[in-house]
Amino acid sequence: QFFKRAAERFIMMMAMNAQRRVAHPGQWICVENTTDDGLVVINRGTAQVCKNDIEFCILEPGDEFGGTVAVGMHKSYTYSLKAKTMCHIVLVARGEILGGLQRYPGMRSWLEERKVEEDREHKELNQMLRDRASK
Repeated sequence: QFFKRAAERFIMMMAMNAQRRVAHPGQWICVENTTDDGLVVINRGTAQVCKNDIEFCILEPGDEFGGTVAVGMHKSYTYSLKAKTMCHIVLVARGEILGGLQRYPGMRSWLEERKVEEDREHKELNQMLRDRASK
């Protein structure tokens, strides 16, 4: 969903410069409160989003994690991501996204839309956390 409505040539640039990794079941991919600058895209497998060891949701192929970090809204992950099954993941660094914006300046409005969407999704997850904690 992160690259929804992004120009195809911009996505191609991100894909060519992305890192690829494998995460084994039970391996932490991202840990809450750790500083990073990357967007994680699940290419294959499943991973769980959690905070304080409470699972919120399962990410499947095509889902992404760390959008607020990737667009510079947060310097660290506010949730953790743990591989449930063997995962092939694609990592896109913030620098690659910003470099793509320099090359394709028309994508700046797309980035602003992403910031609004990422903020909304982040608030929804925080509300889910509060709801679960109150039960």
